[in-house]
Amino acid sequence: MNRAAILALAAVLAASSQAQNEIAAKWVGKILKERQADLARQSKPKNKTVEWLNRAFTQRIQLSGSRALAYHHHTVDGDRSTFDSLNYYGQGDQRFTDTGSLTILGARVFNALNFQYTFTDSRFDDPENQRLSVNWKERGFTVDAGDIQGSLLNTNPYASFNRQLRGASVGYFGGRFSAKALYSESRATPRTISFNGTNSAGPYYLQNGRLVSGSESVQLDGQTQILNTDYVVDYQGGSITFVRGPIAPTSTVIVTYEAYDFNAGAGTVQGAAAGYDFGRYGRVGVTMMKQLTGSDAGSLSSRTEQFEGFGAAGTPYFLNAVPLNTAAFPTTIKVDGIRQIDGIDYVFDTGNPAIFYFRRFIPSTSIVEVVYFPKPTSVQEGDREVLGFDYRIPLAKQSYLQYNQAYGRLKNDATPLSGIARSLQGVWRNRGLSIRATLQDVPDDFVGVESRSFQRNERSARLDTEYKLGPMTYKMSHLNGRIGSRTFDNDGDLIFNRTAQRETRFGATYTKERTDWTAEVRRQESDRVGYDARLDTLSFSQSKSFGKTPWGGDLATRWETRVSLERQGGQIFDGASKNLNRTNLSYEARYLASPVWTFSAKAGLSGIRYDGQKGNGRDISVAASYRLDDKATFNASYLDSTAGSVSTLIGFEGFGLGFGGNGFSSGLNGDSLLGGADERAFRLSGTYKFNSRLSGSARYDRFQTSGSVSSNTNSQSVGLGFDWMAKGGNTLSFDLSRTDTSYLGSAFKSGATFASASLIGAPRGPWNYRVAGNALLSDGGEFAQNALYGDASLGYRINTRQSVYLRGSYGRTQGYLPQIDQSIGLFYEYRIWQNLRLVGSYKIRSLTYLDPLAAGNSGYRSRGFDLELGVSF
Repeated sequence: MNRAAILALAAVLAASSQAQNEIAAKWVGKILKERQADLARQSKPKNKTVEWLNRAFTQRIQLSGSRALAYHHHTVDGDRSTFDSLNYYGQGDQRFTDTGSLTILGARVFNALNFQYTFTDSRFDDPENQRLSVNWKERGFTVDAGDIQGSLLNTNPYASFNRQLRGASVGYFGGRFSAKALYSESRATPRTISFNGTNSAGPYYLQNGRLVSGSESVQLDGQTQILNTDYVVDYQGGSITFVRGPIAPTSTVIVTYEAYDFNAGAGTVQGAAAGYDFGRYGRVGVTMMKQLTGSDAGSLSSRTEQFEGFGAAGTPYFLNAVPLNTAAFPTTIKVDGIRQIDGIDYVFDTGNPAIFYFRRFIPSTSIVEVVYFPKPTSVQEGDREVLGFDYRIPLAKQSYLQYNQAYGRLKNDATPLSGIARSLQGVWRNRGLSIRATLQDVPDDFVGVESRSFQRNERSARLDTEYKLGPMTYKMSHLNGRIGSRTFDNDGDLIFNRTAQRETRFGATYTKERTDWTAEVRRQESDRVGYDARLDTLSFSQSKSFGKTPWGGDLATRWETRVSLERQGGQIFDGASKNLNRTNLSYEARYLASPVWTFSAKAGLSGIRYDGQKGNGRDISVAASYRLDDKATFNASYLDSTAGSVSTLIGFEGFGLGFGGNGFSSGLNGDSLLGGADERAFRLSGTYKFNSRLSGSARYDRFQTSGSVSSNTNSQSVGLGFDWMAKGGNTLSFDLSRTDTSYLGSAFKSGATFASASLIGAPRGPWNYRVAGNALLSDGGEFAQNALYGDASLGYRINTRQSVYLRGSYGRTQGYLPQIDQSIGLFYEYRIWQNLRLVGSYKIRSLTYLDPLAAGNSGYRSRGFDLELGVSF
C-alpha cells in the first residue's frame, strides 16, 4: 500500500468510534509491517556472483546463425547414388546429418578473453569456414589459440612471419622487453608470383582458387595497389581485376597471397622471438623458426561441390580447386542426378581448368553436383630453419640505423641449401627530408620460413629520398641489384639464373586543397641470359574534386576526375634488337547531378608498336544510376574492353624477376597464368513501387566475351517481374525472363524462356499455404528442353507450440534428358523453447528417367521418415 492510502485510512480512523479505531489501528499496523518487510526484501543485496557472471559472461557472448541435427531412415529402390546426391544437400547416404552455420562470438569475456567459434556443416569440408579462435590479454601477456593469424615480432625482414595457422601463440609485451612464441599447423600455403599485363584489366588468375580472404598484397611496377580502389579480387575463383583500366604488357604485377591446400599433408610451424630495447643504445632482437613439412597425403581424396543452376549457357562455374581430371582420377558432373558428358553437355576452360561451362540453360531449380580429385597444391621442398639477429640503434628523432642477419637452411636429400642473409638499412628524417638507404646480400642458397612477402634472393643497393616543401613533394629512387631465380633443369637438378637489374625514378607531386598533380620519369634495365631489356617511361596524372552539393546534411563533392598519360619507349634484345613504343591515356569521372542522379565514366586507350607490329587496346565504360528513396531505382551501364592485337611481349619480364618461387615463398604450381578477355556489355535495370502493395522490376542485359579465359559467347537476356501484397496476408510474385546465347565461331545456339510464380498466404486463423511453379521452354537443337515444376504446401497451427503441414511437388522434363520427379511429405513441428524446434516427417519421392540413352541412370523411389532438431539465432 502506498503512502496516500495510508493517510486516507488515518483520516477515517480520526472520524470513527474508539472501538472501530482500535480495530482499524491493528489493521493499519499490520499493513505497515507487511510494507516494511517488502521494502526490506527489495533492498536486500542481490546475489553478487550471479550479477558478476551476467556482466562478465552472459552479456558478452553473441550467437548467430542456425543449426539442424537430423536423423534419416529411408528405403530406396533403384539408383541409390542419385538419391544420395539429390537429398539432404548431397548427404543422402548419411543416417545422421549436421547442417547449417553457427557463430559464437565472445568479447572480453571475464574482462580478458575474446573468442570466435564458427562451424558449418561438413558436406564439403571447407577449410575456410571452420574456424575457432580464442585470445586472452592481461597485464602485458597475450595468448592466441585456434585459427589465428600467426606472427612473431617481425623486426628482422629475413626472419619475419605472417600466415594463417591453426595452433597457439603466447606473447609478453612489458616495458623494454618483448617476446613471442608460436606452435601451429599450417592452414594455407603462401605464394608470391609475378606476371606482365595483357593490355586488359583482367581478370588475372593466380593459379589457386579459394584464396585466404584479405591475405593478398599487390604491387604494380613496384607501387602498392589498394583493394577496391585499384583492384578487386575474387577469393573463390582466385583472380584479380584492375579497376582503373588495362595493364600494359610492359607493366609487371607482383602478388603475394595465401591459398588453402588440397590433398596435401599439413605441415607445422614453430618459432620464438625476443627483443630488448636499451633506449639510446639501441634495440636487439633474436628470432628462431622452423617449418616442418607434413606427411605425404597418400591416396588422393575426392571433393564434392554442389551449385544451383546459373541460368544462361556459357555462365562460368568455379571449382574451389583445379581438378586432376585423368583416367585414374576422373571428374564427374551431374545435373539433377543425370551424368553429363564432357565436350557435349559442358566444357572446361582451356586457360583455367578450375572453370567449366554448360552448353545449355540450367535453371536455378536444378542441382549441379561435381565430384573430382583436387590437384595437390603443396610444393614444399623440405624442412626449413631460420635463426635471425637484428639490431637497431636510434640516430635522431624518427631516424635509425638497423643491421639484420639470418641463417636459413633447407633440409632434404636432393637439394639441401643453406646461406646467410645480411642487410644494413639507414633512415634519416629531418623536417621535410626523408632518406632511406639499404644494402642487402641475400645469397641464392638462403631460404626462409615461407610467408607472404615481396622478398627475393638478391644482392642490391637501394636509395629512396623524399622532400616536402609546401604543396610540393619531390621523390627520387635508385636500385642496382643482381637477382637470383631458382629453377630446375631437365634432370631435376636445382640451378640458379642471375639477372642484373637497375631502376631510376624521379617524380614530383603538387597537392593543394582538392587537386593533385603528379609527374614521373623512370628508366628500367635488366640483363639476363638470352634477353636484355631497357624501358623509359614518362607519366603524368592529375586528380581533382570540386563543387559542393547543395542538398543533404553532409556536403559531398559534386565532381571527381582523374586523368593520366603515359609514354613508354625502349628496346628488347633477344639476339636481335626490337623497338618498343607505347602510349596510354586514361580518364575517370564521377558526377552527382542531383540528389537522385549519379553519373560515372571511365576510359582507357592504349596504343603499342613492337617489332613491326602494332595494336590498340581500350577499356571504356559509362554508368548512370537513379535513386528516389524506396520509390524507384534505375541503373544503366555500358562496357567495351579489348586487349588489341599486341597483348604480350615475348622476352619482357620487367621487375617480376626472382618472385616466381624463391627462398621466401612458393611460386607457380605448374598451371598457366592467363589474364584478360575481350568484353562488351550493356545492362539496364530498374524497379518501381506503384503503391504500398505493388512493386515491379525490369532488366535487360547484352554481353559478349572472348579471349583466352572466357566462354567465347554472345548472350542477351531480358526479364520482367512484380510482387503484389494482397489483402488477407497473401503475397503474389511473378518473374519472366528470356535468354539467348550464341557461341563465337560456331553455329551452335542456345535459348530459353523461364517463368516462375508463387502465391504465399497466412490469412487470419490457424491456416497458411504456399503455391509455386516454374516453366522452362528452351530451344537449342539437340539440347532443346521443356520443363514444368510445381510445389505446394498447406499448414495448420494447432497451438502456439505445435503445427502440422503437408507438402508436395511435381516436375516433368521433356526433350533433352526427360524425367519425372514427384514427392509428398507430412510434417509435424513442435517448438520446444523459443527458436528451438523439433520436426518429424514422413516423405515419399519418385524420380523416373524417361530417356533410354541416359546410361547408368535408372531413377529411384524412396520412402521414410526424418527427425530434425533445429535452432536459429
